[in-house]
Amino acid sequence: MPKSYTSIVLATLLLAGLAGCTNGEPKSAPSSPAASIPPSPAASTPSSPDPSSSAPATAGSPPVAAAFPLTVSRQGGFAGVDDHAEIAADGSVTLTGGGKPAEKTSLPAASVEKLSRWVTSPEFTAGSGKSDLPVCNDGFEYKIATAAASVTVHDCGRPHGEPIDSILAIVTPLLNA
Repeated sequence: MPKSYTSIVLATLLLAGLAGCTNGEPKSAPSSPAASIPPSPAASTPSSPDPSSSAPATAGSPPVAAAFPLTVSRQGGFAGVDDHAEIAADGSVTLTGGGKPAEKTSLPAASVEKLSRWVTSPEFTAGSGKSDLPVCNDGFEYKIATAAASVTVHDCGRPHGEPIDSILAIVTPLLNA
């Protein structure tokens, strides 16, 4: 009898936990931007969409001082991650988090130029200091920050709009490495 009771309690707790994680989202919604966002342009294939198609059109280059250093932090999730990518104007990237030593990598010049345009766009700077809602259970929180602006978004399986989705399309694969 006690074994049967324990099984029922465990099954009930498991179902309650799963129900709390869905937060009303369809079961097919991705749990992280990396699941629905194509890899960075350096690793894209002809079949993946080009993130540059959604970059804002600007005349000339944006001021580099306003765009870099660009820091993207990812916190939360089921495992409680705390990852950071700091991107310099020359494309060098320093990755920290996960209890690992700092790792150096780089982005192609085209990706750096796109990031510069997106983080200096009116769409990005208009959202500075605001946090999108809702906060979801076991989801990631992304903070995208420059010297001039900072935007925080929560990954609940929904798009964040441009330019946030395009920025995360380039930076999330770095955080997943």
